[in-house]
Amino acid sequence: MKRNNPDKRVYYLDYLRILATFAVMIEHNSVPFFMRSVHSADWKISNTFESLIRWCVPMFMMISGTLFLGRDITVKKLYSKYVIRMIIAYFVWSLFYTIVARNPAQSVWEQFLMGHYHMWFIRMTIVIYVFMPFLKWISQNTRVMKMFLITILGIVIMCAQIACLIGDFGDPELVNSHLLLKMLYGLRDSIIYVYINYSAYFVLGYYLSKTEIPKAVRYVLYVIGVFSVFVTYKIEYAYVLSLGHQSELYYDPTNIHMLFITTALFVLYRNLPLPECNIIKILSICSFGAYWIHPFIIQLLDMIGINAGKYFPLVGIFVIGSMVSIISFGVSFVLNKIPGVRDYLV
Repeated sequence: MKRNNPDKRVYYLDYLRILATFAVMIEHNSVPFFMRSVHSADWKISNTFESLIRWCVPMFMMISGTLFLGRDITVKKLYSKYVIRMIIAYFVWSLFYTIVARNPAQSVWEQFLMGHYHMWFIRMTIVIYVFMPFLKWISQNTRVMKMFLITILGIVIMCAQIACLIGDFGDPELVNSHLLLKMLYGLRDSIIYVYINYSAYFVLGYYLSKTEIPKAVRYVLYVIGVFSVFVTYKIEYAYVLSLGHQSELYYDPTNIHMLFITTALFVLYRNLPLPECNIIKILSICSFGAYWIHPFIIQLLDMIGINAGKYFPLVGIFVIGSMVSIISFGVSFVLNKIPGVRDYLV
């Protein structure tokens, strides 16, 4: 396995972080169109965008795994610096959104504790940080790490995927009548299973960052990744049609096709001759703050009549999404200049 210099900036991770942050904002601007009829052109365009960009959240996990598992961080520093910082940021931003984006369907305390809609990812990140010493132990032994990845991202995710396909598109009675299939089918509703999968993405990022993959294998992986985008579109379309209402189930990273897309993109950027420029470093540093603030920017634009759902999908999703991204990164840049805010909130 290749060992990178931990003190040298890894620029392909900067590119991936910026791209993943942008993808999140595009995805959130796609929601108004996704809620429309599955037979409409609007929904199909939204499904196209969703199929192209839903790799973004597991990519954040892979980036974090690459950075954290490749460094010597004491348990004390992990909890006293990184976990505490995330908890502080979570509750400060949650208070902010409880004030500016009050949800009448929740009590004030419930909204404060659960956070805004995009903050589920932060809760998950905190949990994974808490268990990082265990993930660090896994990553220190190449054989154990491979067994962990094969078990979770290979065997379990594939078996669960087969059970879901049988239950959703084949014979539901077959799933219900066999205990193992029923258990595998039910995994996708288990929050523990979701967290374990994201933990595996965390370790996978580190593994791929240290492993030299032959060029021929990389090209095969790229082809599978592109093909998986088409699979995502088709299977999501078929599932929503059969279900009779909207669902994001087959965009979930616990699906094997999403694993292929995310892995292919990570490996691609790791092997591209990307230029090392200061603007990329700055945007990467501002990505976390941009993630926190972007729902508020969407809300502000909506208040002045700029709502993605009012426009043709390509304009509403991509153009308005790009506008949200530019403003969010700009606000984050300013926030990163403020001591205290820079250290704990962005």
